[in-house]
Amino acid sequence: VQQLNRDVVLKVRIVNNSGTDYEKIPAKLFINGSQKGVTSFDVTAGSDIEIEIPYTNYFPGIQMGDLSLVDYPVVFDDHFYFSYSILPYIPVLSINENGANSYLKAVFGKDSTFLFQNENIRNLDYSTFIRYNLIILNNISSYSGGLAQEIKKFLDNGGSVALFPGQELNVDDFRSFARILNSGYYDPLDTLDVKTSVINVENNLFRDVFENIPRNIDLPSVLSYYPVNIPARTDHEVLLKMQNGRVFLYVQSVGKGQLYMFTAPLDPEFTNLPRHAIFVPAVYNMAIQSESTGRLSYTIGDDPVIEMRMIQLTGDMVFKLKGFKDDFEIIPEHRNRGFKTMIFPHDEVREAGNYRLTSGEKDVMGISFNYNRQESNLDCFTSEELKNTIEDNGLNNIEVIIESKKSFSQVIEDLSIGKRFWKWFVVIALLCLAAEVLILRFW
Repeated sequence: VQQLNRDVVLKVRIVNNSGTDYEKIPAKLFINGSQKGVTSFDVTAGSDIEIEIPYTNYFPGIQMGDLSLVDYPVVFDDHFYFSYSILPYIPVLSINENGANSYLKAVFGKDSTFLFQNENIRNLDYSTFIRYNLIILNNISSYSGGLAQEIKKFLDNGGSVALFPGQELNVDDFRSFARILNSGYYDPLDTLDVKTSVINVENNLFRDVFENIPRNIDLPSVLSYYPVNIPARTDHEVLLKMQNGRVFLYVQSVGKGQLYMFTAPLDPEFTNLPRHAIFVPAVYNMAIQSESTGRLSYTIGDDPVIEMRMIQLTGDMVFKLKGFKDDFEIIPEHRNRGFKTMIFPHDEVREAGNYRLTSGEKDVMGISFNYNRQESNLDCFTSEELKNTIEDNGLNNIEVIIESKKSFSQVIEDLSIGKRFWKWFVVIALLCLAAEVLILRFW
């Protein structure tokens, strides 16, 4: 996830398909036309290496990347283009039943990285869900079918949802909600005082939180919780587990999104999680990782479908795909599906480079295209291998042209037209005509 004023390490794999060793080859990185980094590398014949180029994102918006090296005489693959966007903030919505939660407000409310909004469940406008990356369901006791359908749609289209059960949760009512999402459902409240004992540091949510894990790590305590039952055959991962073996927090894939389910309300009477040190990085990373970066680049010839957040066009406005440095411009096909807008270039982009998708005078996103890197591998079959392949597959309409004294164009012409005997027939006709004249004259 790209963020403002954060260090980035670009990892690049370079492949040497030739039979020559190369040393001290410079590689340069440009972002929006400005050089951000330079390094050099050595690569032996027929091998590949990985290099790293560090840099920092200082400005929000569309970032157009160009990684280049010098490799004469085959130069068509000496540039790799990529693009991504940095939002000025990540929008987060907290849906509450009994007022805003002070602990969530403390994490998101004063951090310029986020745009944090609180809404009461009784005054929800479902059409605004499209604006947010993360939705937090906080302390809700009863879930309507309409809310369940909208949350399912939000998750299917790549959104993230964090769920803290209500203090007076109606577990029977929640099962209907869980059935729509195919998620875990809660059993009645358990007042057993238990401690969290296992944390999954391999998951992205906690991977970079700890420098090392002490043997007797202090994890949150639980005073009361709703035991959760996770359906079999769901793509889920347990993140926090209690000493009695029950789950305290788990994440599940729903559609293209992520659902985080806690088993205790976000209240000190149920757990000390909101006052525990692990609370801030947990919910912070949920919000950070809710931002989808999308693909960095596409391959010319693959006829890709490009997804982005839905954008409603008004009046006579259309999307236009424009070249970053030239006058290229097309109007691509687009369709709205759920919370997404799909762009179809339909193979109209023929040259590698960075392109801007615009709506009116506004740049919507950057899209980058590269030539297929398989074209850089110039290894080929011998003539005998080609002949054997043709024979093995019964390809009777294919012929292997062997090098000869004739020019290549002459060989192709002979194959396409065949051998031309018309000149010989003209000569023979003239000789026959002359013979006939002589016979009539002298015989």
